[in-house]
Amino acid sequence: MWILAAVIGFIAWWAILFTGRYPRGLFEFVVNVQRWGHSVNVYQAMMRDEYPPFSGENGQYSPVTYTLEYPERLSRLLNNIPYVKIILVIPHIIVLIFLFIGFEVVNFIAWWAILFTGKYPRGMFDYVVGVFRWSSRVSAYMGMLTAECAPFSLK
Repeated sequence: MWILAAVIGFIAWWAILFTGRYPRGLFEFVVNVQRWGHSVNVYQAMMRDEYPPFSGENGQYSPVTYTLEYPERLSRLLNNIPYVKIILVIPHIIVLIFLFIGFEVVNFIAWWAILFTGKYPRGMFDYVVGVFRWSSRVSAYMGMLTAECAPFSLK
């Protein structure tokens, strides 16, 4: 699915170059692939016990819902000058590296907490959700799914 989504991203890049729009059907497919990926990540992060379904329906499984509004227009210039978006997200990537290091520490501690108490500590859960949110926003921006750069926020 991810390989197909990457191919679709390449096709969408050309569509955005000539029309300024992400073809809606391709957009929906990529968003559904990302939703499914989030369900898998939530399962791996021990936020749900049930195995994730092979579905891209929003809110069916994950405590982290993934919704994106279809952008009517995307910047042909910003999406098509090589490496501009990469330069714009460098600060986000640096922060996300540290957040994911914290995520690994929190995940390890949460595993022990879940083992002994049967519950995921709320503060740790909220932190992991926040890291997923931030990462998702940066990913959507880099994937040309939105024109808005992600805010520096876990909310």
